[in-house]
Amino acid sequence: MKIVEYTYKPDYFQSLYKLHKDGQVDSDFGLDNSKELFQDSFGLYSSAGLKEHIGPHKAQYYRIGIGLKGSIKIDSTIRTMTHFGPFISFTIPGQVFSIFDKSDDFFSYYLLFSEKFIQDAISLKNIFEIFPFLCNPSLQVFTLSDYEASRIVSIIQVIDEELKNNHSNAREVIQLQIHQILIAAKRSLERQALITKGISPHLELMIQFRKLISIHFLEHLPLAFYAEKLYVSIPYLNKVIKETTGKSAHGLIDEMILIEAKILLRYTKLSVNEIAYQLSYNDASYFVRLFKKLSGQTPLNYRQML
Repeated sequence: MKIVEYTYKPDYFQSLYKLHKDGQVDSDFGLDNSKELFQDSFGLYSSAGLKEHIGPHKAQYYRIGIGLKGSIKIDSTIRTMTHFGPFISFTIPGQVFSIFDKSDDFFSYYLLFSEKFIQDAISLKNIFEIFPFLCNPSLQVFTLSDYEASRIVSIIQVIDEELKNNHSNAREVIQLQIHQILIAAKRSLERQALITKGISPHLELMIQFRKLISIHFLEHLPLAFYAEKLYVSIPYLNKVIKETTGKSAHGLIDEMILIEAKILLRYTKLSVNEIAYQLSYNDASYFVRLFKKLSGQTPLNYRQML
């Protein structure tokens, strides 16, 4: 089977901006009216002009959202819940999420940043141990007190000022503000007694497995490949993944393929045959059968229902 390099090319995939904003926005906050990221790796936005439905979308960046008013539904593929402001939410690269059913009075701020952007300020080697809420599905969205929310908003306003005035060393200042938001979030969880210790070994293994499959799932590699990379046996890997997600290791890989296919069906005009090729299937009929097995409908049926 030929393995193709898979990237979201601009000529057939919507820009990042179009994924979350409805055209021109009547707002001068952050990058609300800019289709470019700051230094190609950071974005700050308000919910002005936010689309009614976002996703399913595979995150390419770390994302922090601060909901201040109203409510919105967030689907992390593991669970779907309605959240009421004030709250804070987190998404990490490779994670698939959807946002929808926002109330008329919903208002929020959100930040996007790449691993490269933050790595100078925070060690990525143990970021999940220091800030376990980034990757723990049960902690990725939680309520803030009014004081905690106002404190984080004041930090966001500093970032907004840096972007507007294009100060020297703006990158370093923004990095520090992101670090402050993460610390504020950790203190909130500690206040609420929601975390008392670092990430568990099982959860760490699940996170590393998800990260590996987000990189390699198009290569259709056997479980032995992932087990070897993670220095565990195949039975142990399956056991831990089942305990932490309720799904088998193969099930998570199939889920990644299905979500990627749905993204391409929703956001591109590629034919089913072209999508099958993008997902490294030379036999489009096999891809159609797999899609139907996993979702209960054919790719065309799914696209027609959008």
